[in-house]
Amino acid sequence: MVTAAEKQEIRQRTSKPLMWVGIVTIVMFFAGLTSGYVVIQADAFWVKSDLPEMFWYSTAIIILSSLGMIMATIAAKKGNFGAAKMGVLLTFVLGVVFCATQFMSWQELTHQGKFFVGNIENLKGVYGQDYIIEYKKESLQYLDGNYYLAADRDLEKPLNEAIDKSFNTSASFLYVLSGAHLAHVAIAMIFLLIALIKVFTDRYSVGNTLGMEVTAIFWHFLGGLWIYLFLFLLFIR
Repeated sequence: MVTAAEKQEIRQRTSKPLMWVGIVTIVMFFAGLTSGYVVIQADAFWVKSDLPEMFWYSTAIIILSSLGMIMATIAAKKGNFGAAKMGVLLTFVLGVVFCATQFMSWQELTHQGKFFVGNIENLKGVYGQDYIIEYKKESLQYLDGNYYLAADRDLEKPLNEAIDKSFNTSASFLYVLSGAHLAHVAIAMIFLLIALIKVFTDRYSVGNTLGMEVTAIFWHFLGGLWIYLFLFLLFIR
């Protein structure tokens, strides 16, 4: 029969390796999504515009939340569980705020006529100021309500009909990438809630902070993943 001490030892040996396996799987998943983004961008009508303003706030919030988790784990290892409680609580609250800013970002997108499933014709704003449309990475010309290829110097072949029937793929990718990340954040929030309950019920002790450490690793990873996605979308959009 496995004793409690043996169970604890098994957890100590397997928890972090399993977490890293999960992280590698997530990295591969998002690598596939961003690769698809680049491939489709190169061979379709592609809308380029500024990212939602709330994405900037999301980035600052998730960085601050990681700092809170760093404070919590360092404090717990030193036996300062008062500071650990504050660190985990701060991280959890900022995690909730991060999720809220993501939903607000999607609202911002819909106000601009950018939907998860929507055509380019739904776009709102002024061409050249609020957005531009590219085809094979070349900006379209726009004159008197008509779109033309960059190579169509005499403006003989308007593209309006083709554009109106085209999905706004770039907007769809914004929802997919941020939504997939948010789904993983939701899972991490469950781990954070468990860590929060444990730290406030004094179930951690010096030398027994494995759950908090594993949660911290996953949370820091998701923070780094969001920064990667944000920079990716900022510079490759």
